[in-house]
Amino acid sequence: MQTITEPGLRRGRKPHISTTVELPIPPSVNALWFNAPGRGRVRTDEYRAWLKEAGWLLKEQRVVRIPGTVGLQLLVGIPKRRRRDLDNTLKPLGDLLQSNGIVRNDNDIVEVFAKWERTVRPGFVRLTLRQVLEPEKRMSAEGRRRVSAKARELQAWYRREREAAAQELGAEPISPQYALARARARHGLLQDKSNAGT
Repeated sequence: MQTITEPGLRRGRKPHISTTVELPIPPSVNALWFNAPGRGRVRTDEYRAWLKEAGWLLKEQRVVRIPGTVGLQLLVGIPKRRRRDLDNTLKPLGDLLQSNGIVRNDNDIVEVFAKWERTVRPGFVRLTLRQVLEPEKRMSAEGRRRVSAKARELQAWYRREREAAAQELGAEPISPQYALARARARHGLLQDKSNAGT
């Protein structure tokens, strides 16, 4: 299932591609490769069969390429005998996405969330991919705190402007548009006085 998520009510956020697909769970990492004399490490028959089956399922569900850095969510169906590690599913899925052109390279996967999920059929994994911001471009925790503090400061200033406008007009209701126009007018007047003083 292919979806394009719009930024919605949050301004300044670009649309991003998000897609969800359900695939058979890949073989365990220990069953992916074997050492062949004179050939080195070779994919096992089990791994090649899984790559072929899962690749056809990607084509059937028309999963398109996701450019840039990618985040993965893995919801893995709980098997009857849970004897494998959850993170064993990650490496073969990354190889599958790269070999089918869904991601440019599996090192473009910069976020991973995985858990056992009882709503997913045993023996299957529900995989959600979405575009995410590159780690180097993300705002730090300190930066987020500063932006939040500035937003609270602006909200308080806007609330004071509305209260001041209400006092000027008595008990009449004050619309946000009027308060904003008044604030802009006052701001422009203060700038004119400041320029005149210089």
